[in-house]
Amino acid sequence: METTIEESHRIVVLLQREHSTLIQEKEKNNQEIQERENQIKKLKEEKLALRNWLFKQSDIYKKIIKLSKQNVSSKKERSVLTDAELKKLKETVLDIYIDYIAGIKANIPN
Repeated sequence: METTIEESHRIVVLLQREHSTLIQEKEKNNQEIQERENQIKKLKEEKLALRNWLFKQSDIYKKIIKLSKQNVSSKKERSVLTDAELKKLKETVLDIYIDYIAGIKANIPN
């Protein structure tokens, strides 16, 4: 009977150690997951910043900025984007932001 109690106690101690080890591994894994999620978030922010920079380097963006700085009181005298420029703007935005737009669309419920 005494050996059974000792053996049972030994098994309980081993199980407690195993449980403790598993808890530590879980905490370590959770910490690694959090670190990777933070890295992913940072990379997404950097990617968006690069997209914005790329858009600002485009000729169509420079044209839009130029048009926005017009100091004309009459609407008839204001310059606007031509149809071809509007098409170029749309193409440029889609080219640069296509996967960003797709990600947003995926997260928006229909």
